[in-house]
Amino acid sequence: MMPIKDSSQTTIVEHSVDLHVDHKNFKTLSSEEARSHLSMLASMLRAMSGVIVQHLPNDGGNNPAFLRYIKKLSGTLDAILLKHRLEASKPNSDIRLSCTIDPTDSGFPVFVRDFKFLVTDKEQTIRELQQLPKDEKLVDDALFMLFRGSFPRDVILQKLARKYYETLEVLTMPEPLRIYPPVHVKAEQQIHYCTLSFERLDDHHNIPRFYTLYLKIPGKTYPNHETWEEALKQAILGGLSTVVNLELRYLARKIEDIEGVQLEYLERFDIGPFYSAYTENSPTVQALIESPQDYIMMFNKSTVLRVGEEERVGFREWLKGWRSGDEFTGNFSPVIGSPQYILMPHRLIQKVHNLNISLKDQTKMFGITSTGEMYA
Repeated sequence: MMPIKDSSQTTIVEHSVDLHVDHKNFKTLSSEEARSHLSMLASMLRAMSGVIVQHLPNDGGNNPAFLRYIKKLSGTLDAILLKHRLEASKPNSDIRLSCTIDPTDSGFPVFVRDFKFLVTDKEQTIRELQQLPKDEKLVDDALFMLFRGSFPRDVILQKLARKYYETLEVLTMPEPLRIYPPVHVKAEQQIHYCTLSFERLDDHHNIPRFYTLYLKIPGKTYPNHETWEEALKQAILGGLSTVVNLELRYLARKIEDIEGVQLEYLERFDIGPFYSAYTENSPTVQALIESPQDYIMMFNKSTVLRVGEEERVGFREWLKGWRSGDEFTGNFSPVIGSPQYILMPHRLIQKVHNLNISLKDQTKMFGITSTGEMYA
């Protein structure tokens, strides 16, 4: 087995058909397991954000929308953790819905289930908070019961419920697909440079993904915002695929076909998988993860670049170019993959080298010490 080696090289992503089919792939965790797993996952998302800002400016660190999305994900996982703490504290907690994760190459709570529960609870936030006592009364009630020698179990449950619904009240949750408004960056020589990002909870693989388009809009087209923005939305909706290695080039072509829109660069960030003692791990991962405190967080970026362009051919195409200012059609590179970034406790990096373990080709490891220090 070849030893794992850090690499900062990008590589051409090979085409492959994912044979991951739709089936009920989930694992139910106990209350303690859920608390451990969700806490580590939320913590690793925050650590991942720090790694990207400090060490990977070109692979996400210079994309503020992506960094905000990671923060949104970690905040949502904190809310799910609160929900399961609340459910576990209620009477008959053994028959209530438990935390369910996708244990195979995901590690995230099942999007169509646990994230949906949060959406449902958020819709009831105002009503639930109106029915719960205020914090001042909860403190008084708890002190009253303690002075009388009784444990304030119900008061503590109400306090936890209030904290949960107050968290939901201000929480912005990830959506199955949300297309952000375009951001105008600059204008030069009658060309407007814009970015457009969108988030996606890929329920086929149960992995969060984040995309950013870097666009050039000719001056003739740019004022017609409603037209080209709607065309972009439709291209995105029609361009997403469950075959992730084929998706970006197909999406790039759909966007380039929009009259008056030129795609310069398309990037997709894949967040995960996350492995712990509670996921179903391959023998290689299992050799590293031996205790409930062990984890491995993976993430990477895939890109498609405009590598050339051709002048439009034919009268009809010429007319489109004259009308929109978009006189060329772009050619795009194969999908280019960043190294597979891996975040894990520093002690596991030492273990990787000691055991000559190979996780993936072209990897870059980041270690976190017990004091929170980060090593590249």
